[in-house]
Amino acid sequence: MRTRTVLQAVVLASVLLACAARPRIAAREPLSGEGDLFVYVQPFSPEAEKLAVTVRSVAVVTQQGESVALELVRPVLSGRDARHQRLFAHGRLAPGQYAGLLVDVSDASLRSDGGMSNLLVPQAPTRIEARFDVRSGGARVLLLYLKPAEAIERNYGFTPAFAVATPEIPVTTLAGASASTAWNDVFVLDKKARQVVAAVPTGREPRGIALDERQRRAYVALAGDDEVAVVDLVSAETLSRVRLSAGDRPGQVALAQNGQVLIVLNEGSYTVSFVDTVSWTELGRTVVGPEPEWLVLDPSGRRAYVLSRRTNTITVVDTVARTTLTTVPTEPEPLRATLNSAGNRLYVTNASSPYVSVLSVPDLATSDRIFAGLGAGAILVDRRTDLLYVAMRGEPRIQVFDPFSLLPVDTLELPGAASWMVIDDVENTLFLLMPESRAIAVLDLASRSLLSVIDVGDDPYGLAIAGARGR
Repeated sequence: MRTRTVLQAVVLASVLLACAARPRIAAREPLSGEGDLFVYVQPFSPEAEKLAVTVRSVAVVTQQGESVALELVRPVLSGRDARHQRLFAHGRLAPGQYAGLLVDVSDASLRSDGGMSNLLVPQAPTRIEARFDVRSGGARVLLLYLKPAEAIERNYGFTPAFAVATPEIPVTTLAGASASTAWNDVFVLDKKARQVVAAVPTGREPRGIALDERQRRAYVALAGDDEVAVVDLVSAETLSRVRLSAGDRPGQVALAQNGQVLIVLNEGSYTVSFVDTVSWTELGRTVVGPEPEWLVLDPSGRRAYVLSRRTNTITVVDTVARTTLTTVPTEPEPLRATLNSAGNRLYVTNASSPYVSVLSVPDLATSDRIFAGLGAGAILVDRRTDLLYVAMRGEPRIQVFDPFSLLPVDTLELPGAASWMVIDDVENTLFLLMPESRAIAVLDLASRSLLSVIDVGDDPYGLAIAGARGR
């Protein structure tokens, strides 16, 4: 199969994401009496694709007519950039009712066959009517829809004319989630619309996420609080928090035994905890290798494989008996692992080796090696085809390997380097978390085209999609 690349759309998205790069924001403290507000600009309609707008500031308007400044995330809005939903502004607000937004535009231009033409803009901030509330300890997502007929005045003036809406949370089978470790929020996605629809404030450093579609819940590891948050995906609210031990720093989570037990990888205490998802209490724990990096369950959910980068080992855990079975050596610095669809082959990427290790299951003997080059990181098997996807750390590309010959058969170019990959079985799309871009890219696996770029918060970690395909 000839190497195929995502050409024009990906190149364009790469430039836009690079232009949108901004300094890393320091981790924030969890909410204390305030609420979070996230304002997203929805994709521009085709008639506005030639428009470019620079925003000086954005603020909310209280019921008393006072303005409260928000942090402007994306000061430049252009038609080409706004083909995807983009995070426009966010901030922390006092709880209560609000009356609208104030948008101050510094300049605007319109592209035509004759080139770019500057447009006249209002000299004062424009008020956009929008009634919404912010709850203490909660989060609100607002969507802005540009109204071109009102915004562009006879091709010589621009007014920030937006309609404002609150998104609806999709049914759980269409949900996805990603955590922002710096902002202490989990962003809830509509995977079909490929947009953020809600945000859920959590505790400190939310990381790994597991979705329970039947119970309509998400389990989120809170590394900074040594807890696991239980999030209701219908109301986008936290139902409860499971307390672990001090110093656990939970990272990865996975559901086993038909969703009755949550497996939690505690990176700080070198243990795996077993949490009852009915009582939300810890049932027990077992010791694994020092500084565990990754957790993967076999297809039955009865075995967990835990990678320890420091000791170059893989620990096998019996999730039913809640005990450690064995520990075997592997190549230096194992990073990520995935199982094939049959569950009899474990692929492992290694930080200090250009090879992907191929281990037979259950004995974990090395049966083969795949040359991927130095920098192999996230790894995923497509359960429908058994094709192996290997993301390169620090590089905007994925290598695809044939499961029989173990040779590369394809390369996917991305808008940014991916640290996490999930395949949506229904839409046959590949979701990729790109931490440096603070975004999620969505690729169509049939056409290899870029469908969407979804903005999320700072230092994103973890990505879960309902109906995911792959391990």
